[in-house]
Amino acid sequence: MKTERCPFESVDGVKLVGIADLPDNYKSKSIVVTAHGMDSSKNSDKWREIGQRFPDAGFGVFRFDFRDCGESGHTKKPYDFIGKRSDLVAAVNYVKKEFKPAAVGLMGSSAGGVLALLHAADDKGIGALVTLATPYHKDDEDAIKRITCPTLIIHGDADESISSEDAWRIYNRIPQTTPQHLEIIEGGDHRFSDPHLRDKVIGLSLNWFKKYLVNI
Repeated sequence: MKTERCPFESVDGVKLVGIADLPDNYKSKSIVVTAHGMDSSKNSDKWREIGQRFPDAGFGVFRFDFRDCGESGHTKKPYDFIGKRSDLVAAVNYVKKEFKPAAVGLMGSSAGGVLALLHAADDKGIGALVTLATPYHKDDEDAIKRITCPTLIIHGDADESISSEDAWRIYNRIPQTTPQHLEIIEGGDHRFSDPHLRDKVIGLSLNWFKKYLVNI
């Protein structure tokens, strides 16, 4: 496995920083772009572990810091949801241009899961999607109904921030013609902080990408 630090810019010029975790001898493998939550970063335990395990299975991982998080540029604005949407667009475009992957997957957690849902609704080039502990917002319903890529929704039944009912709301609004699955993790909190449960979540996610994301 090799790791590359990747500075790039968002659509509006905000400087962002990503990390590409790639299989050895990378050439046209699929890459999963990750979208962290509101108070997280590309270097949280969960994303770092994903960055270690996915390349061993032949998938690249591109984890990056949204604006106002981690190493990326700080705008000193209140939470900028629209700006973060443009950050994810920029990250996906960067991956497509720089690494020319066989396919691109998305994996988002919490607020990052919302961003991943919205991006997957608009970008039909996304091959597969996984969301973790993601809230449902009524305003996003029309977008969710446009998702066509295989989608795995994972939520803990002990999530202290977002009810698992939100996972059901998302699941029920994805078109039935779209391959989808909802997994409720018994005892899982919002961050899946229990190492055993986090291991299970990562394994489920990896198996989903193995099943649905084209790889060479």
